Amino acid sequence: METSTDNLIVSDEMANDRLDRLLSQHYPTYSRTYFQSLIEQGFVLINGLPVKKKDKPKLGDELEICFQLTPEI
Repeated sequence: METSTDNLIVSDEMANDRLDRLLSQHYPTYSRTYFQSLIEQGFVLINGLPVKKKDKPKLGDELEICFQLTPEI
C-alpha cells in the first residue's frame, strides 16, 4: 500500500493551535499520537519546512502532510 500526501491551508479557526492537535481534529480517523510521530519523522511541513509538534501555524500557512503506513501490531 502506498503513502499519500495532503495539503492544507490554515484557516482562521485553525490558526494558533498546536500542530498535532489541529491535525488530529482535521483528520479524525487518525490519532494525535499518529500525527506526533509524523511530525517527529519530518513528514509534516509548514510552508515547506520541517516543524515540531508544539509549533502553532499561522493563518494562511500551507501544511503538507505525508501520511505513512503504521506498522502492524
